[in-house]
Amino acid sequence: MTCKVNFKDLSRYIDGAQDMRQKERIESHLKICPDCAKALEGLSLLKQSLSEMPVVKESQDFDFAFNQKLNERLQKEAPVWQIKDIFMPRVPILVRVAALLILSISVTLGSYNYYIYNQLPFVETVSGNARLYKADSPNWIALAPNARLKENDRIESAQGTIINIISRGKYAARIKEASDIKIAKLDARHKNHFTEFDIKYGKLLVNTKETFKGSTMALKSPSCQAKVVGTAFAIDVDKPSSGNTWLGVLEGRVRVTSQGEDVYVDAGQKTEVKFGNVPDMPTLLSDDEWNFIQELYQLGEKPQVVLLVSTGETRVDELLKPAPLYILDASPRTIPRELEAIINIINKAIERNDIETHKFAIERFQALIQKHPNPKYNPQFIMFIGSYYYYIGDYEKAVESFDRVVSEYPDYVLSSLAQRAVAEICKNNLKDKNRADEAVKKLLQKYPDSVDSKKFME
Repeated sequence: MTCKVNFKDLSRYIDGAQDMRQKERIESHLKICPDCAKALEGLSLLKQSLSEMPVVKESQDFDFAFNQKLNERLQKEAPVWQIKDIFMPRVPILVRVAALLILSISVTLGSYNYYIYNQLPFVETVSGNARLYKADSPNWIALAPNARLKENDRIESAQGTIINIISRGKYAARIKEASDIKIAKLDARHKNHFTEFDIKYGKLLVNTKETFKGSTMALKSPSCQAKVVGTAFAIDVDKPSSGNTWLGVLEGRVRVTSQGEDVYVDAGQKTEVKFGNVPDMPTLLSDDEWNFIQELYQLGEKPQVVLLVSTGETRVDELLKPAPLYILDASPRTIPRELEAIINIINKAIERNDIETHKFAIERFQALIQKHPNPKYNPQFIMFIGSYYYYIGDYEKAVESFDRVVSEYPDYVLSSLAQRAVAEICKNNLKDKNRADEAVKKLLQKYPDSVDSKKFME
């Protein structure tokens, strides 16, 4: 590289160790220099790979033992170095160059092999009894934490066992109960991974991460095959005596194939496949199935939530569309990812104009509030539920939700908006003038200085 920007500058830029002036100089240069931009990309990938390497901790006696071994080696080899010029001839330059080249290739291959090794999924925790069949040294061994899993490795677990598996930056998985699951195919050599689980029987839950995008996962059971592209799901395969398969989806979509027929299972849905039959048409998860599949949230992260409405006088119209509920992936993480799944179900219901799915999503929302009471977020959820009831035409339930916000959270920043929504719905949708007048009176008494009161003061 002949530019004034060197590798040290790029490294400091990636680490955020430059002041604003230096940072702006680097960014301006990167826009016009493709060589430096490419070098920056390489350094970024290297830093990411290094950050994913496991931390090696030294033992308590490391310093003492190291120094002792070093002194012993120096004392042993010192005479050789003192007389080497007498007994050892000078090595020709071509031989030295060849040796250096071989050493460089060895180091490069070693680094690459370590990178690939670090991309392999590994066992995070084991609770119960399980064993591992290693394909590269065919024998059964006890499954233990930190074991790396490779193609054709197979896991057997006893009843009551829970095994957590991590693929760095790609997914988290859990094997439960009595299971027999094999990693039939695994390609982790590239940015986008390919994994295929062959499930003879048992339970497998998988929660993919944002960086899984572009990667693929396939599932095989005695009764069907499935393809996964970024989702959270659970699969339960009966013992070989029946081979029946149940699959439920929490987020995203899974394609399930059997006997040449495909079905697509969306968030909040399930399908069942009996051995030798085509897959059942997807239906909504039952309460028990929903509770089971929520275990996936233990494998994921927790986002925040914001109900987005403006501060203008027309914001009641925004609320009743309904208002967008934004999920922000930022710290502190205090709301469970159950909400993401519910939002996905709502979006699917809106696409298909499916009232039953809308009602299912509202039930899940209400259960979420009961399960995770939080004064900071509950009023936002209840406001959204009210606007959602309005959206599907259940105006009495909408009024009930907005009334609840005013009574339980009178000081909430949007409580005046909730009270105005009650007045608007009673007047325009329920055609109940008395209730509408009463709602306006309450709005003016409780929130006289709010933007929502201005319209009624004119």
